[in-house]
Amino acid sequence: MAAIYISKKVRNIILIGVTLFSIIIGISKSNILKTFISKPSTAVHRKTKADKIFASSDYETNINLVYQIKETEKTNNFAKADKQIRNIIDKYQLGTRFNKHSASYSDYILEIPKDKYDEVLNELTTNPKPASQELVTNSGTDTKNLEKEVENLKETEKVYLRQYKNERLTPRQIREIQVNISLVGSKIDSLQKIIQERNRRRDFVLARIQMTKLLQPSSMKGQLTRFKSFLGWTAVSFIISLIALTAMYGIYIIMDKLLVTAGVKTKVSASRYGYKYGKYGYGGYSGYGNYDYGSSGYGEKKRKVIKKYIRKDAKPEEDEGEEEKNNVDKENR
Repeated sequence: MAAIYISKKVRNIILIGVTLFSIIIGISKSNILKTFISKPSTAVHRKTKADKIFASSDYETNINLVYQIKETEKTNNFAKADKQIRNIIDKYQLGTRFNKHSASYSDYILEIPKDKYDEVLNELTTNPKPASQELVTNSGTDTKNLEKEVENLKETEKVYLRQYKNERLTPRQIREIQVNISLVGSKIDSLQKIIQERNRRRDFVLARIQMTKLLQPSSMKGQLTRFKSFLGWTAVSFIISLIALTAMYGIYIIMDKLLVTAGVKTKVSASRYGYKYGKYGYGGYSGYGNYDYGSSGYGEKKRKVIKKYIRKDAKPEEDEGEEEKNNVDKENR
């Protein structure tokens, strides 16, 4: 089975990528970044529909209770406090004008009957205790002015009714009087509903309950636990990533072998058998270049001719003279 050569640069890139991926997994799973929280944090409160409802309230008495629930990683105080508020609502069957809660913030606007106000308020302020408590008295809930306005409108309506009975009216005048009677009647109905609602609300206190989660900094033990979790998740992610890459490599090799068995040549299998790809994607076997094809269609192997060059000496006469001199010396000896 042929192996795929991976350069050192590519191996380093893969190793760095796997390491970074493992570190990211470790950070996300262990929440180690929370270790650097140096002070308590609370959910950011933004203006909502509840602010508008409470600000435009026409109840005689309004009360605003603000809670800040201290929370750590191992406690669940916020959820318990929120559940306790809902239990109080169910216990006294309090009317709810607004209700919104999430994992870190809850907001309620309730109607508390005045005959149960002291009892309900005692439970709301006992456990947990509110961080702030504000009681507001609204003096603009008097209905005397509204009742007087209704009486004036009724007198106006009587005038229009008397005019309507006049037989000398033209069709246009009759239509105008009918429109005026309808408008006056609508205003009377609207004001009477407001008066009835204000009279009903005199028996209630409007209470707003705002509850936010106060996240405390981690202790030294909690920080150590997070760090251990970070190391564990990072190591596990690194090992799993390496196993996955190894499995992918093995699958690639197996697929290549299956393709070769099926007769399909790939770059890996072609390089194994000496098959080379040309400039235009066509391949040929390098061994074919050693044969010469003749007219008969059969090739004969080319002969390799080796030319040997012998260097001629530039001064042969001097060499002969030197040789004769050596012979004379030998004879004298």
